[in-house]
Amino acid sequence: MPKNNMPPSFAERRALVKKLLDNNAPVAEFRRALAGANEEERAALHRVLSPTRLMGKDYTYHPVALYAIGALTEKPSRAASLLRQFNRHTGWQDNIAQQAGRYFEMGLNERPDAWGLEFIDHYVQLAEGKIYFEIAHRFLRSRQLRCVSVGYLYAYENYVIRDNSVSSRGFAPLLDIFNDDPLLLTQEFWDLFSNGVGDELYVAPGRHLKTIELLLFLQEHYEGFRQRVFAESLKGLLAADTNPDATTYRSFYLGMRPNNQEAVEHAAELIALLCSQPSTVVGLAQKQLLPILGELTDHQVHTLVDASQAVLMRTEKKILKSQLRILAELAKARPHLCEQITRIVGQAASTLPVELRDQARHITGKFLSHATDNADTGASTAQPGSIPDAVPQHREPDDFFTYRPPINSAAQAQEILFELLENTGDGADIPRLLAYIAEHRDIGLDKAQQEYLKKYLENSDGNTYNNLEYLAGTILKLCAKEDSIAPQKFPGYEYDRRISSMTGEYLEDGQYYSDEEYWDAECTVEIRNSRGPVALLSEQISHILTPGTCGSGIMCEPLPAVQRTWRRITVPRKPLNADFERIYGNYYVAWAVHEESPVTAETPFEQAALLVDSVRAEYESRDSEQRELPAMRAVIQWYAWLTQNNPDIFAAHMMPAVKGAKFAKVIHGMEPALEAFEHAHRVLGEPSYSFLAYAASAAEQQYRSATAQALAALADRSMLDTGMFAAELGWMLQGEYMIVGRVIETLQDAASISPLAGWRVCQVLQGLLPVVGEINRGGALVQLLAHLAGEYGVSVEIPEVLRPKMKGSTVLAKNLRALSALSPHSTELAHQAQEQALVISDEE
Repeated sequence: MPKNNMPPSFAERRALVKKLLDNNAPVAEFRRALAGANEEERAALHRVLSPTRLMGKDYTYHPVALYAIGALTEKPSRAASLLRQFNRHTGWQDNIAQQAGRYFEMGLNERPDAWGLEFIDHYVQLAEGKIYFEIAHRFLRSRQLRCVSVGYLYAYENYVIRDNSVSSRGFAPLLDIFNDDPLLLTQEFWDLFSNGVGDELYVAPGRHLKTIELLLFLQEHYEGFRQRVFAESLKGLLAADTNPDATTYRSFYLGMRPNNQEAVEHAAELIALLCSQPSTVVGLAQKQLLPILGELTDHQVHTLVDASQAVLMRTEKKILKSQLRILAELAKARPHLCEQITRIVGQAASTLPVELRDQARHITGKFLSHATDNADTGASTAQPGSIPDAVPQHREPDDFFTYRPPINSAAQAQEILFELLENTGDGADIPRLLAYIAEHRDIGLDKAQQEYLKKYLENSDGNTYNNLEYLAGTILKLCAKEDSIAPQKFPGYEYDRRISSMTGEYLEDGQYYSDEEYWDAECTVEIRNSRGPVALLSEQISHILTPGTCGSGIMCEPLPAVQRTWRRITVPRKPLNADFERIYGNYYVAWAVHEESPVTAETPFEQAALLVDSVRAEYESRDSEQRELPAMRAVIQWYAWLTQNNPDIFAAHMMPAVKGAKFAKVIHGMEPALEAFEHAHRVLGEPSYSFLAYAASAAEQQYRSATAQALAALADRSMLDTGMFAAELGWMLQGEYMIVGRVIETLQDAASISPLAGWRVCQVLQGLLPVVGEINRGGALVQLLAHLAGEYGVSVEIPEVLRPKMKGSTVLAKNLRALSALSPHSTELAHQAQEQALVISDEE
């Protein structure tokens, strides 16, 4: 850092910066002027040395502006946004990017550790280029910091691992890299391996980087590396909650080819894996434990027997068969455990598939035979009760969608506003907030609250689709008489239009990261506004500048119900590389209305809000914004309230979000959307069940749990049309739009919430039965159906189309035979479901 005498006061420093700016001074002079400035001073000086004013609307290259982005921008996310805009407008030209990065780094090096780490988290990703990864890397090393953000580790994997693994020397260049900077191996490598990035970004063998070959190569050169791979892989498997999450770590573990001695060393972790949710993880543990049973300690054996209780409650026959074999081996080797093993298997007898009971009898002998005979005798003496089918009907809104009275005080308006800005409020309160402001023209903001709003706007990312920023700016301009505030109404989404330097023709949208021709093309930015939910809410906010209440154009009541005739649309995307495809997919599903007129700027709000034409036009933009912008939560809540009488229209607009949820860990607004369906009071149609089916395959457990809760709530109010849901589920499963393991887990969760919900899930699975032969892993769906049918004491007729598939040893064949062997009998669960359904029927 250049040294110079620092101005004795902020006023003098500010005056010096202004003078330097007027004289077009070089960056070095500004660095001397800012030496020693604290963060508060830098935030204030940002208004003087504004990067956006220096670069202009075209983001022209300006060294001082690039330095100021790093040195003065208060919020790291805002700095990241400015850099993205700059690089986008300059087309990522190497010579400009290099110079821009150099000046930005000068500013970055003047900021505190926390600011730098947050910036790296927001900015350094694959799409941001190697230059900024190198800047981030130098910053971290100079401060002795560690960063485990997804963006940084993704860039590390791309620019360190991949870039140095593609030469004719194989992985050898990595040895030089790691020897020059050992932390790249001892720190970043294991952070990438173990911090949840591996399952999404660290690719398996055969995909870009042959990861297993790399691990085997590195174990030959670094002591303790092999042991660390085993430890981290097992840790990752213990944390995995679905089969896809576990796939990578399972591949790593098995790819290292562990011997029996290494399995013994990790016996405790392997036993713990038996209680995991993913079946692949349990199967791995069983396979590793079976050869080493004789080498386990007494404590480990007792822990293994106890864990068997949970394993024997599962539905996967292969898992059950393996666990019974383990228990049989333990019973022979350690006779003193026979009583405990007999008791555990006896307790699980009633839930074991019929074809496994003989295997269980060999373990427990007469005890289990007696228990199962009693169960069969009891089953034959009773008939299952009749559970009424669900007939969904329109209902009155519950507390979730209940009428919200007008705001009666400025204090209440303030509370709603600030909760919205902090992303803790409810977007359904926006209409009454706007109505209050339009009528009273003020909400009594004191000076501190006005300063809070100013700071909120200064720290914003500058996204024009952030309606909360627009709301805050509009209120500040109106209520605080701040003429300098110029809130920007949503203009539309930006779309790159690139003209090929080779053909002179426009390149198709979506060809990101595809080839050199695309990146060398001349780029222009086109703005399109198709009046989706973001644009519509922006229009509503603009009405507060017009005196009046609901008569001024603000919608204070939900829109009335309308009839629509729907058709499904499946749109393939242009060929992408595997990275992009893995994160965003290569297709999307949408819903359209027959003979719907396109929305225009002149279309009245009430009509525009009920059109779905904008979904296809904005699909990818909505997908991106709901991954990145927390404020979208409020937009979704508002639109759910507005369209509560038209849930299918709401569902059609939510398809980009739910498609993104299959791939992304965070989709802002996903949970409020599912909550809206949980409390739906209008009969759902095809788009709604399409949304719920898609949500059942979400990547994150929290979204799948919310989906299960929504399905169970609909079932418990007789609002779940099992036939229609089964039809949508079957169509999406046949088209492989969903991951079967996730769907099964969601259905299991929904079935466990209440007796009636379990029965409705059983009905859904019966509806799926005719197409399971055409579904990948259809046998697992039949297995779940057989389990539920047994619990509810019903027999299920096998469709004719499936009878030829009952022969053989496939998973589908075995489960179909088990399903066909079920006979009707009364169960307590069926009785409880019947009572629950009758209570609902009486209430209607």
